[in-house]
Amino acid sequence: MTQITPPMALPANSLNDNADDNDDYADIDVISEDQFPEYYCKSNAQPLTWRQIRTIIAHNHIQYFGRTPAERAKYEAHKLKVNSLYPRPDDPPSLAIINPLARFLIDHQLHWPLTCLNAPTAPAPNVANVLKSAKILDNAFQYRFVDGITHLCVWSQLRLETTMSTQPGQDVATADLTPQAKHDLDVWIKGFFPRFLNIDSRDICCFKNWAGLQSVGIIEHFHVLLRGVPRDRIDDLLQNQEKYFIEFGTK
Repeated sequence: MTQITPPMALPANSLNDNADDNDDYADIDVISEDQFPEYYCKSNAQPLTWRQIRTIIAHNHIQYFGRTPAERAKYEAHKLKVNSLYPRPDDPPSLAIINPLARFLIDHQLHWPLTCLNAPTAPAPNVANVLKSAKILDNAFQYRFVDGITHLCVWSQLRLETTMSTQPGQDVATADLTPQAKHDLDVWIKGFFPRFLNIDSRDICCFKNWAGLQSVGIIEHFHVLLRGVPRDRIDDLLQNQEKYFIEFGTK
């Protein structure tokens, strides 16, 4: 596994630390930085529990999320298939260099114009603007989590502000969301998903991969994990998201 020094951790009052300390939902493992590799290795043999997931997110060590060998093999097979489709023989040079996974996603799942690949950073209020062009999809290749956890990705045609624009000399591989962008994202997540899924905000975790961990970094996206949500509610949200975005005031 590539060793990458994690960027700034989540703010103290973030979505992933918003319950009382005496509540089971709030429990995370308090681990020092030098203990974290050993913690990960101990949990690596089994699917990650909700507590372990929240611990990893709270410590911002998301490089430790991964897939089972079977899911990883499915993902690699998907990438091989996609790489056989793109670039197309008649593609101009400007398209031929685009990440095939991004092209496939745009053509077959997002159904967006290719101009979305030139997405600017959204002006403030950051997240409100980004989510005006958002689409929620299932993560087709699940991470190694216990049963009962749904993994969604929220894709946008605008970009959230990262430390690349606020911290001169920031390493592109570890560029992370700014504190304000993280806060705004938490506010939206805690408002939108509980309202339309009828769940407690404690059953939600959210994270965004650093630039160095993204396989489709050319399109803005972040990850939403939901605990114990019935599949019919998830399907309703995905099928009616445009209506719910408008009702919520996002669009």
